Amino acid sequence: HIQSCQSALDYKHIRTPLLLDQNLWKRSGHWANYKENMYLTQIESKTFAIKPMSCPGAIMFFASQVRSYKQLPFRVFEIGHVHRYEASGALSGLMRARGFHQDDAHIFLTLDMVHSEVAQLLNLIREVYSPFSLSYHFELSTRPEGENVLGTDDEWEISTLALEKALDGESFVLNPGDGAFYGPKIDVHIRDALCRTWQCATIQLDLFQCKNFGLEYVAKDGSRQTPVVLHRAIYGSIERFLGILIEHFGGRFPLWINPNQIALLPISSKHVSRCLELKERFDQESFFCEVFFEDETLPKRIRRAEMGKFCYLVLIGDREIDCGSLSVRDENKKTSTYSVDEFISRLHQEIKTKKVNRMR
Repeated sequence: HIQSCQSALDYKHIRTPLLLDQNLWKRSGHWANYKENMYLTQIESKTFAIKPMSCPGAIMFFASQVRSYKQLPFRVFEIGHVHRYEASGALSGLMRARGFHQDDAHIFLTLDMVHSEVAQLLNLIREVYSPFSLSYHFELSTRPEGENVLGTDDEWEISTLALEKALDGESFVLNPGDGAFYGPKIDVHIRDALCRTWQCATIQLDLFQCKNFGLEYVAKDGSRQTPVVLHRAIYGSIERFLGILIEHFGGRFPLWINPNQIALLPISSKHVSRCLELKERFDQESFFCEVFFEDETLPKRIRRAEMGKFCYLVLIGDREIDCGSLSVRDENKKTSTYSVDEFISRLHQEIKTKKVNRMR
């Protein structure tokens, strides 16, 4: 879904190296500010770090050729596999892991483009989050304390005001001192089923990395100018987002994201062939379907399908074969009768509208 949204916004899908030379990390400022959270290795007497984020790789991609003002905003995206050292006591399953994937994007643009671009990103966040019926709020994080923070007070004021202006009309919480070392940020905090909040989406305005790496674009008057960059993730840690969804839905995902969509249950062995025919039809319609025809009693097979959190249980017996119909049981254990075409049509409609509450 997010990739289709990004294609419409002209994002370029890239992949950056997992290992990067320490000199890149020193240049970006991560070595001074984040080294204790990085995994290091020696190769041919050189020190490399497994990337904890994808920023330097994306910056080097921009720098790989001459860019024009006509290309701005220049948007690149990757599913970055990142590794961060976390204390063992802080680890918590999918919610906090040492290795995870981020939907990293970096947007190179001019400062006067920031307002419209951030407004577009906030709309993208709403579009991606809304189908899940999750509650969330925005936080604006400002300059942290410390000697290694990049930039001057004036530069931080400019960048913070730019994000605050983009949030105009939005309800947000001010989070003083929690910005990145290179700039302020807008974070999205999701409330899970246990009423805990988790930071997922983030939009970070960076006035300094492009200067550090000497990035330039050719302006309209032919001069060379330095862009700024927005660091952006929508899901954040995809593993964490999945963990939130598992708890939010109690493991019973809606049809449009459930890998266990349809369980076909023959009443007896003589009905298995009909179930296999139906599975082929559902496969052709791109639904995930499984036939439960093991040598077990029907109640045991139904129980296994329920434990698998299938969206729909379809029972096939003599009556269904004679009538060409399906007996469909939903998550509330309510059984309804449909023709095959009618049921498939309803499934497609449910996926199209991204219903959270399945059809009754």
